[in-house]
Amino acid sequence: MPSDAWSLLVFTLLSQTSVGGYFVVEFLNSSYAKEFSCENLNPLRFFSRLFVLSTAIIAGVSSIFHLKKWAHAYHAFNNLKTSWVGKEMMLFFLFLCCVVLLTFMSWRKIEAGFPQRFISIAGVFCGTALIFSMAKIYMLPTVPVWNTWTTPSFFFTATVLLGSLAAASLYTAFLSSPKSSSLMENIRERWNRKTLPNILKLVLISLVSGILTTGFFVIRSIAIAEEYGAETSIMSPDKQILFSFRIFFLVLGGILLLLYMKKSRHLDGFQKKSQNLVYRAFIFITLAEMVGRYLFYVSFYRIGL
Repeated sequence: MPSDAWSLLVFTLLSQTSVGGYFVVEFLNSSYAKEFSCENLNPLRFFSRLFVLSTAIIAGVSSIFHLKKWAHAYHAFNNLKTSWVGKEMMLFFLFLCCVVLLTFMSWRKIEAGFPQRFISIAGVFCGTALIFSMAKIYMLPTVPVWNTWTTPSFFFTATVLLGSLAAASLYTAFLSSPKSSSLMENIRERWNRKTLPNILKLVLISLVSGILTTGFFVIRSIAIAEEYGAETSIMSPDKQILFSFRIFFLVLGGILLLLYMKKSRHLDGFQKKSQNLVYRAFIFITLAEMVGRYLFYVSFYRIGL
């Protein structure tokens, strides 16, 4: 894999983590606002939005490292009508603006009602369109292994997996912290009993999707290599090991989450050992997505012009 592609690997994964985390955070902010007071919610709301913002900023910075001349980054905004790269950067900028505004509102404790809801919904649309445009960049007719439904499937699955688990780990750590306000007891109870299990169910469904997509991607890659006489198959011995690691990490992450869900039914409140299962699952699934994205890039094989 070209050295400058590493920055794209970091950019895509962090962007997808940020967008997925934003979806969960804003859904919870909206849902919890109906049950809990702004005074109780605001520390958690600000902390979670700040995490999303930080992840998006790091992703944005990493995206320029594949450019030979950083000063030319603005050229990405040219030809917005025909360039998916231009659309991606525009949507990333709009998404970032939404997160900045929401984070500022939480910091200043501004309860703007409709304007805040409008910005939150706009961020959801921009984030979804961002992931779609990101996938379209790679769906090139001259790169048949990328030009299939597996590319958007990989990207949206990573968005759900990484974003949901990042948000789950963040909320769990924040609400279980000794510094957490006693006013958050009801929020903590709701999170532990209902919200977190539902998020983990979504993650498990996405894990199955990720494993199935990986299988189809492998089959498609082998067929392309044989059809066009690729010199190095994606299923060379070293790549086979990496594919095995990806599946292993995904399955292991799923097992840890299932163990947590089983244990949480018999626990009152947060238990540190039980929480660690969620954190470890996040680590293993993140490793799986890093390996998967690396294999995605090294599968590149161009045909024609």
